[in-house]
Amino acid sequence: MSTVSPSPDFTLARAMREGIEQALDDAARGCIDEVLRAPEGDPRHGVYVIRLVEQVPGIGKVAARRFAADRGWDGMTRVADLSSATRVGLADEFGVRP
Repeated sequence: MSTVSPSPDFTLARAMREGIEQALDDAARGCIDEVLRAPEGDPRHGVYVIRLVEQVPGIGKVAARRFAADRGWDGMTRVADLSSATRVGLADEFGVRP
């Protein structure tokens, strides 16, 4: 009986899903700075900014969408799409320093 290893595409997709789930868990714990200060290429940077902000305690869907719209971000903007300076500014907005 042979075992089949997952293809690289499935392995990458699984890593991205796990990274997004971890980012949302971090934000729900109030640790959004852990996501924002993660190194470039971290799978957690694949999460949409709106979904990340929604998970912060005390912020809901409407406030998160207003927050993103005020900055000119659409619903499809990912953390990876933001510059490092923007991520620092976002962390400052939530009262943490990456």
